[in-house]
Amino acid sequence: MDKQETLEYLETVIKLEKECYSLQKVMAYNETQRIEIKELSPPLRYPDPPNRQPFQGKPPVKPSQAPQTESVIKVSKYAWDDIFENIKSAAACSILPVLAVSLCVTIALYMKYNTSNEHEGFGKVFLLLSFIFELIILSVTTIISYKIEYRKARKKAQETARSEKERKKKNYDSCVRAYHIALENYNCDKKELERRYQERCAEIKTQHEEYLQKTNRHNLVAKNNNDALDSLQNKLTVIFLTMKTTLDQIYDVDVVYPKYCNLIAVASFYEYLDSGRCDELEGKDGAYNIFELELRLDRIIYELDLINVNLSQIQKNQYRLYCEMVQVNRNISKLTENIRVGLNQVAQAQGELYSGVVQAGEVTQGLSRQVDVYVDRLEGVNREVLDYLAKCKSSK
Repeated sequence: MDKQETLEYLETVIKLEKECYSLQKVMAYNETQRIEIKELSPPLRYPDPPNRQPFQGKPPVKPSQAPQTESVIKVSKYAWDDIFENIKSAAACSILPVLAVSLCVTIALYMKYNTSNEHEGFGKVFLLLSFIFELIILSVTTIISYKIEYRKARKKAQETARSEKERKKKNYDSCVRAYHIALENYNCDKKELERRYQERCAEIKTQHEEYLQKTNRHNLVAKNNNDALDSLQNKLTVIFLTMKTTLDQIYDVDVVYPKYCNLIAVASFYEYLDSGRCDELEGKDGAYNIFELELRLDRIIYELDLINVNLSQIQKNQYRLYCEMVQVNRNISKLTENIRVGLNQVAQAQGELYSGVVQAGEVTQGLSRQVDVYVDRLEGVNREVLDYLAKCKSSK
């Protein structure tokens, strides 16, 4: 195989290698975009309601019955003492002086009639009658004084009982009002505690429903996201395996030594031949020796991942590889960005409404169409390589 044919072969290999590398990176990116589906521990149990706090307050004590008025007003023993004292005072003030005057008159008349012979014996009778009369006057006066004082004491007792009844009634009414106020406050406090309890129960129920909605929405997004990725990954895996098989077939042509069957080496060989640094792969001054020399001198970075990190450093010594890697990274970035945007649109389109699911399906279909375009391009590259292989085999 002359130099021009070798360059054509190497260019075909480079094209297939970089597409396989790009495809591998895109597939790896898809794996990182998977969303973990939240598993709800079955059976999903409704959260326990909050502890019902016992009401600390005590109901107020209802007042006893209203005070009753006695049907018969009795004069107390203390009033009797006042009655007797008043009778004594009346006797001292009015009855005793009358009795003293009567006694003096009786004695005077007795002395007059008892010393007279004409009325002998009449004085004793008169004295006895006077004594009886005085006793009657004393008794009548005492009874009248008692009646008067008793009526006064009874009237006073009635007034005292009436005022005591009014006082007790006022106290009872005040206690009843205080009881109703305390009972109303007690019922209000109980209702407030029950209201707060029901509000907390409703809040827990709302949080539980929101948790279920968020989890279901997350799982729906994750499922659609992962289903979309599975669909893309299946398409990319099929084309990747196809291109990998084609790559093995083109390496089996045995133009490049198996040790150097990789993108870095092939791109370096192409650069050596294309720039005129050598005319063949083998030999003392061939591409293999130049590559090994530069590899020992650390002029070549031999790992693709390190090349991506230090892309600017290979521009001078690995220019062909630099150009290919720039194009590879541009293709990878474009495709992964399309996938990322598409998956975000799928997530944003999710919702409880049917329209959101339909919109998510449309976005997924659009993303699938973009991947189909990419796969069609890769299939075109694979066909070109297969045509080249067929041409090589026919020319031998």
